[in-house]
Amino acid sequence: MKKYLLIFMLELILAGCENNNLPDKMPEVYVYANVNGEKFRYEGEEDYFAENKPWVPQFQLGAFLSDFEGLAFSTEDALSGKSQTLKINSATFSDSRYTEYSSGDYSNAGKPTNGKCTITHADNYVVEGTFYFDVYDEDGYGNKKLSIKDGRFRVKYN
Repeated sequence: MKKYLLIFMLELILAGCENNNLPDKMPEVYVYANVNGEKFRYEGEEDYFAENKPWVPQFQLGAFLSDFEGLAFSTEDALSGKSQTLKINSATFSDSRYTEYSSGDYSNAGKPTNGKCTITHADNYVVEGTFYFDVYDEDGYGNKKLSIKDGRFRVKYN
């Protein structure tokens, strides 16, 4: 009887634990991040953009959960086709129709993003990497800061 009670208690404990691990099979396109402790999770083939613009030069990435919820950033340099770390010079995050946070160029010289994007893989079709940045309310001039951390992405780009 004790054996069954111990097994039952162990199952209850394990069932109550939250599994924060990534899925066994990662989706082909994803953007994940931690936004002030809340998870931002985009998976899919629609409502995102990833562009490498060597003539500007910059790399841009954006992912949107709805018309009013998403994140985007631009770097100060383009992809080189190898692993590299790029400074993020502008970023934005919106969590509703009425709340948008931004920094850098998106806010016409608001507070800096203090962010970086590290490219871990890039070929002619797919780019993967990590990112982090800060954004602020009031078009980048406010005092309420959101920290976007632990960002990871795998996207198709042009």
